[in-house]
Amino acid sequence: MPMTFIKYFFRIILFLSPMFNMACIGSLVDRAQNMLYPLDHVNKTNVPEVPPDGYKEVLLKALQDPSDESSNFNDIHVWYQKYADPQRPIIIYLHGNGVNLGSLWEGNILKAFDRLETNWVVFDFPGYGRSTGVPSMPSINEAADAVMEWTQATFPNSKIIIWGRSMGAAVAAQLAERHQPSIKQLILTSPWANTYSLAKDKVGNLVDDVPDDWMENNSWKTTEVVSSIHSPTLIIHGKKDKVIPIKFGKEVFSKFPNGVAEFIEFLEREHNDLFADSEYWNAISEFIQ
Repeated sequence: MPMTFIKYFFRIILFLSPMFNMACIGSLVDRAQNMLYPLDHVNKTNVPEVPPDGYKEVLLKALQDPSDESSNFNDIHVWYQKYADPQRPIIIYLHGNGVNLGSLWEGNILKAFDRLETNWVVFDFPGYGRSTGVPSMPSINEAADAVMEWTQATFPNSKIIIWGRSMGAAVAAQLAERHQPSIKQLILTSPWANTYSLAKDKVGNLVDDVPDDWMENNSWKTTEVVSSIHSPTLIIHGKKDKVIPIKFGKEVFSKFPNGVAEFIEFLEREHNDLFADSEYWNAISEFIQ
């Protein structure tokens, strides 16, 4: 091979390598973003224009980037159920990363809520359903804060209970930590310890190639915030859960102050079948009484 061509070849490689590395980094960020917030899959389920019977809707405003007051405001789509009795407890439910309000409705989850006879607030994270924006830890936390403030104003006489499932449990824990002592009770279903340890469990050392700034911006470090929570807490996890193994739920439980949290293990349940267990609902009903 002529020397001039070899020199030319390596010059091209040296010129292209920074762009190749940047493309790889971009690809890793995109893959991580899509794995944590699988919007293309989730939003195949449409959210109805009209809320289901018994629910009303409201759109709230929340900054995309709370550290930058000049950033865009997202529209946060909320459904809520309000009984005539102003003394009923109000539950703010934070769903998992794989559903939106439409799938909660189609899956009869909202109907299942009726058995608890409480008021309800459910909403979609930025980018989910009819909520606008891009999901991230800051944007979701900002949306949750907006919902919390609206709930306090709309249900001033109600005990506020926060309930999060799966990724929603991470959101719920951070929300409860920020809004003590307004949060009277906290329910965490199938929580994880933090994004990194769950990703490490799933993909091994590949997670170390994800850029640090993205990981920190989506860290969801549940175990770091629960040590500051003093609201009575119920943690429920299926022993056969392969999506978020029960070891993570136990790790979260271990970080609460002594006597604050109760852990219930469902021996025969996985990640997505807890709602089908009547004992699951009985445990929650007894807890919130």
